[in-house]
Amino acid sequence: MLAAGGNALRNRHLASIVIGLHRDYRSKGTGSKLFTVLDSRAKNQEIQRLELTMAV
Repeated sequence: MLAAGGNALRNRHLASIVIGLHRDYRSKGTGSKLFTVLDSRAKNQEIQRLELTMAV
């Protein structure tokens, strides 16, 4: 997993996340649970927008 936030004032509210999920864990809610945790942590960091890219 890779997460990066913006450094400039205009994009400091944004974080881009790239994750790959092993096929054994797909369609079991694992990705949804992970994103829920990431969303909660982002709110604590004053991130207002998350961009998610999934690698399959």
